Amino acid sequence: MQTKKLAVFDFDGTLFLTDGALLKAALRVTGRPLTREEVWALPHPLSYAVRFATEQDTLTPEPNKNTIDRLNERAREGYKVVILTGRSQEAAEQTLEIARKNGLRYNEAYFHPGTLQPTFKEFKAQKLGELAEGYDLVEVYEDREHVINHYKAIFGPDKFIYFLVKDGKLLRV
Repeated sequence: MQTKKLAVFDFDGTLFLTDGALLKAALRVTGRPLTREEVWALPHPLSYAVRFATEQDTLTPEPNKNTIDRLNERAREGYKVVILTGRSQEAAEQTLEIARKNGLRYNEAYFHPGTLQPTFKEFKAQKLGELAEGYDLVEVYEDREHVINHYKAIFGPDKFIYFLVKDGKLLRV
């Protein structure tokens, strides 16, 4: 029997390097410069305002060659490849166009509904759980360690193979 394999990739910060846009949006929304860590620690709904403002600044994000190469490699190897992003459904068309222009070979893409609830990481964890059903091997690629830790708290540290994308590199965690 053939092994059913799934690879799930975040978009911003993972497939595309968008920290510059994130920090620019945070300055515009909060009126003060913030570090990446401070942005992720913002309370809701302020963090939502920054995330949605970021989408305006990511029309031409910088591709992360290492992660895009891995995504396309997984597609060639027969994995089901999914993009699971905190970007809002309103940004879907723009996001999928960026994916197309950069040659991403994926099967499906899922977007946050753009509401205050669920939070981004709750939405992604719920969808990840749904997607993983019936798969023997699941790889998860994410640029935020706290999101990976959230997944591990829900699903356990050994259910999936986790990769942290840091400084454009893939680190198995």
